[in-house]
Amino acid sequence: MAENQTNASGSLFCQTTRLSQSVVDRASDSLADDRQNTIQRTRTGQKFRKNTLEELHRKRLKRNKARKSNMRQMTKKDKRTLIRSKIKKDLEAAHKNEIAQLTNSVVDLKQKAVFFWKSPKEINRKNLTDDTIQSGEESYLGEGLPLLFGTCIDVKPYLLVPQFHGMEGNCVTFSCLVHKIIPDSQKEWCRIMYECADALLFIHSKDHLHNDLKGDNVIISDVNNSLHPVIIDFGKSTLLTKGKLYKLSLRDQEKYRKYHKHIAPEVVRGTHPQSPASDVYGFGLLLSLLCKYNKTYEPLRKLVFSCISGSPEKRPTTQQLVAELQLQYTSQSVQISKQ
Repeated sequence: MAENQTNASGSLFCQTTRLSQSVVDRASDSLADDRQNTIQRTRTGQKFRKNTLEELHRKRLKRNKARKSNMRQMTKKDKRTLIRSKIKKDLEAAHKNEIAQLTNSVVDLKQKAVFFWKSPKEINRKNLTDDTIQSGEESYLGEGLPLLFGTCIDVKPYLLVPQFHGMEGNCVTFSCLVHKIIPDSQKEWCRIMYECADALLFIHSKDHLHNDLKGDNVIISDVNNSLHPVIIDFGKSTLLTKGKLYKLSLRDQEKYRKYHKHIAPEVVRGTHPQSPASDVYGFGLLLSLLCKYNKTYEPLRKLVFSCISGSPEKRPTTQQLVAELQLQYTSQSVQISKQ
């Protein structure tokens, strides 16, 4: 009986072994089939992709050939028209992208800018204190300097948000206005130059130098049908006590004399640092522009020669400059009233 049980156990073990081997064989066959199918699909995909790329390349060559054929059949006028239309289309697309970028920049600036007050108000600058100006609680309007609405100092480069100054929505510089001789009244020009000199005096009274006073850095603003100068671009401004002393080679000095004529000669030579006298030199060149296009301003012409003197010691101070222009303006007013 024990032998029968042993035989039965051996028979069951053999059957189990054969069954396990059969399952393993089937699994191996299934894996092999899956691997073969994967390889086949990969090869098919590569072949399909290759055929697709070849087809695209063939179509591209066909289009290029057709385009060249059409270009040969076109006249020169038609070719020019086609090229112009393409250029116009590209420019319009670039213009749209630029407008979109500028719009995003403006929106971002509005979000980051710190606006100090809700609306500009006209304040007598004699009553202002340095604390209220620096805190942004108060500013002044109509004093020959741009009105600052706010600043953006979250990220570099830091940004200023000033008021737009111009005429009828256009930016009009002193150089542009003086070429047109507008206004044509000597009295009005004396007033404009007096206000510009007064603004320069205010800058100096706050212990700062402009260092880049020229025709393109004076904007003409139309306020209540009256023209007023506004000095802009303080990118090169420094403290009065920290004027730069340049050390330029002879070649660089020649370049400065050629391309930066508004810079005082002593600054270019490196014999004197930037000073109020160098700002007066730049102002003298503004006056010379006015006298160049109007030969009747003889009193101003005399002031020009003193302002652009080669020696900074012989130039008038900013206070003397303001006083002289104020005298010219009042004398013009007296002459007109007598007439």
